[in-house]
Amino acid sequence: MIRRPVFALALSLAPLPADAFIDRTDMNCSALVESDMIASDIKVICGIPPETVARMMEAAVSGRAADYTDLLRRLDAMTPADARLTAESLAAFFQILKRDPVDPAELRNRLAEIAQRHLQLEDELEQFRVADPRIQAPIDAATAALAEVPPDHAAARAALGEARALRRARREAAQAILDDQAREEAAIARKQAELEASLLHRQAAAALYLEAAELLPPKDTGAVWSALFDAADQYQAHGTEQGSIESLETARTLWHRAIALKTLNSDPFAWAAAANNLANALSMLGARQGDLALLEEAAAIYTKALDVKDPDTAAAQRGRTLNNVGNNYYRIAAQTGSQDALLAAIAAYEEALLFHSRESAPLEWATTQHNLGGALRALADQSGRSDLLDAAVAAYRAALEEQTRDRAPFDWALTQGNLSSLYRSRFDLAGDPADLDLAQRHLDEAVPVFQSLGATWYVAVSENAQAEIDARKGTSPQ
Repeated sequence: MIRRPVFALALSLAPLPADAFIDRTDMNCSALVESDMIASDIKVICGIPPETVARMMEAAVSGRAADYTDLLRRLDAMTPADARLTAESLAAFFQILKRDPVDPAELRNRLAEIAQRHLQLEDELEQFRVADPRIQAPIDAATAALAEVPPDHAAARAALGEARALRRARREAAQAILDDQAREEAAIARKQAELEASLLHRQAAAALYLEAAELLPPKDTGAVWSALFDAADQYQAHGTEQGSIESLETARTLWHRAIALKTLNSDPFAWAAAANNLANALSMLGARQGDLALLEEAAAIYTKALDVKDPDTAAAQRGRTLNNVGNNYYRIAAQTGSQDALLAAIAAYEEALLFHSRESAPLEWATTQHNLGGALRALADQSGRSDLLDAAVAAYRAALEEQTRDRAPFDWALTQGNLSSLYRSRFDLAGDPADLDLAQRHLDEAVPVFQSLGATWYVAVSENAQAEIDARKGTSPQ
């Protein structure tokens, strides 16, 4: 009569010494027999000669009832009294080996591995507990399925799948609640950011927008992109107004993150908006740090951004990008002295004015007029042509028609400062003291606004401009 031994008690859960664990790559008979933690069943398997294992394998998969009965008899005869595995279980393990080709010399090792893993899993499942009884029930069913003779692996797989599906459903439900709470907190953080932005607290606003982006679930791509965009925009504004390299570098990093979320292929119009601003940050960094490579990198990004045409905002977006292209050429000219770069800047500004008119986008139109004035003035300084200075004055004064002190105080002050610089250049060309007086008047208009806005970098620039005026006053005719 074939013996049907009951399963032995589970192994102790006491901590094991490190050398008691068997690496998965060494779960073969040579490693297993050296372990004190394996069952007698495994030792028996590892003691079967390889050629005998091969013959047992043939009997297990032959499909003949007589072969199977003989296999059970032989396995039962060699099973020790304290065995945890029955002959039927071991025969079932041979069936597992049938699935994939195994080198005959490795059959014994693979059979031992299957048996060892089965016993370990059985022990672990018997003592595995979760808090939710509805999830514990299918785990217990899996344990019972593995304890059947022979083990019902399909039932155990299905039961564990059910347990995991239940846990996943509860986890996802809990995560959905957490995600909604995170969205609400992010929305509040955005309101905090908007408050700080309304007070021109750029860094505080940027940090809050960034917190909103970090709070949002990663799958909320659009909302994350929007928060990153606003954070980068505020850091960039701070870097521009305060001359902060650190803020510009932070903006640069955040623009890269935004571009990674909405790529040129996935959302070309969003990509172009972020890429244009990234190029702006690179261009300003290149100007502040004297890094021509950054300016050239910005030029390449502008070129790609100009290729994206949004039918809804095509004119406005192209006008903004062309304005920025002009700025970048202007900065290249400032570093290299290239007259060709200045001419390219002027051409870009003039083309930009074709896309945003004073009626449709008054402040953008004024900004481009201001920038055109700067490029004309620089070309006048290079060429000594007074007519270019006159054209620059006209462009600056056109900008001031929209950039009023109340409406755009920083831009107004910046244009006043540039007019002061221009009149210094006119004084240098013609020596007319009236030009120096105009330079002083425009500088006096700009400085208090820079001071009230906390634009420290521009306050410092204004101090240098004052020194230039004072030096010229010392040589001007009385």
